[in-house]
Amino acid sequence: PTVVALTPTSPTNLVVSFSEPVEAGTATDTMNYLLAGGDLSVYAAVLEANLTDVVLTTDPMSPGVEYTLGLSGIADRAVPVPNQMDAVILTFTAYNPPPRTAPLIEVRFEEGAGGSVTNSGTVGGTGTIDIGVAASAAGLPGFTNNVPVGPYAPAANQYSLYTGTGSGHIQYAGKAVDFPDPVRTNTVGLEQFTVSGWINLTDGTIGSGGNRILSTWPQNVDGLSANRLTGVDVVVATNGTLRLGVNQAPDYPSPPGNIGPTSSTGRAAISASADPANWVFFAVTYDASLPTESTKFYFGNGQTPAVLDVVSNYNRGAVADCTAPVTLTLANFMDSPPLTTTRDSTSNSRAFRGLMDEIRLFRHALTLEEIRQIQVRAAGLPDEPTLLIARDGARAVITWTSTATFQLVYKDSLDAGDWTPVTEPTVTAGNQHTVEVNADQPMRFYQLRY
Repeated sequence: PTVVALTPTSPTNLVVSFSEPVEAGTATDTMNYLLAGGDLSVYAAVLEANLTDVVLTTDPMSPGVEYTLGLSGIADRAVPVPNQMDAVILTFTAYNPPPRTAPLIEVRFEEGAGGSVTNSGTVGGTGTIDIGVAASAAGLPGFTNNVPVGPYAPAANQYSLYTGTGSGHIQYAGKAVDFPDPVRTNTVGLEQFTVSGWINLTDGTIGSGGNRILSTWPQNVDGLSANRLTGVDVVVATNGTLRLGVNQAPDYPSPPGNIGPTSSTGRAAISASADPANWVFFAVTYDASLPTESTKFYFGNGQTPAVLDVVSNYNRGAVADCTAPVTLTLANFMDSPPLTTTRDSTSNSRAFRGLMDEIRLFRHALTLEEIRQIQVRAAGLPDEPTLLIARDGARAVITWTSTATFQLVYKDSLDAGDWTPVTEPTVTAGNQHTVEVNADQPMRFYQLRY
């Protein structure tokens, strides 16, 4: 047999993939593997059910560092005499976890009063609450203490933003939250992003193109139709769906037939009274680097964690820039500085109707696990700590350092179903956390979950 791939899956695990099924006795003999010239130990080698993958458990490897793995004595399953591989030394790069960046945009509406909100994301900035034209509902948008509740809702959460209720358009005219152009420009050039938040719809009247949740789509600002081919637009569309537009409005076909993808129907229900049980969590991810499945919709609520809803091949490249300064806007179309209360004449029909909370935009496409973390967090993603495992006979000591609270879980096989929480107690001293576990199993995989 030959080695076709070396795949690090953690600082202490390496999957060796062979070109054909290998014989268990030789494949699981740790003496047949030499890591870093013997400087690092291989403690266990487990042959997976496919008979071609062997999972090694090793001393901790430094993230992103190149290592060597020597292999010898491993045989195939030929009958009557197995063929033994030639000795070989291969190089690989150790597991390097992806960055867990904080959101660019994070609007929590925790001010509770006043005419502005803070972007607590990395680019900062203050959003102006635009209460609209004189004919629209007085005093809105405003703050309310109707917020998502439940085991899968953020615990430290006091206020959300309320834009109004009722059918028709005029009461919503001009209402929005506007962040200035220097905030918006941080979204330009993004090849991937995630927009997430909580919404509670109070009316099902949908304007052409959808009611805006977050928008940088500038229409034909500067009188240039080319500006329609820029920006990001996340909207509530018909039948309780959400819809995405990148470098176009979601319903604007350019080229013809290329309109934005939608979630499944009924994901966002209507409650004229804004019933607290009506809150829904959403996340839309976009990754233009992927040839397929570049857009995904996820949904959850206060009682259930987010799940994948719809996958789409929608791909419009990196977010393009327009020719004039415009706002990044929540709950309506963008505006052009200097900010006024007039806004676009169609904005009353495209305004968001209901409550929104915890709106975030990340610069990368989050995984389902990351999405579930931000669903319950009152802040962005925590830094991902690295597990360090030290073995001593039948015991293993696992340590990590983090200010956030993580749960240590395990699997006895990567092919197994759900992860299982460890039952051994965690000892915490400052930001360092230690668990001593039983290590007499031939193989066990550990992971930290928020």
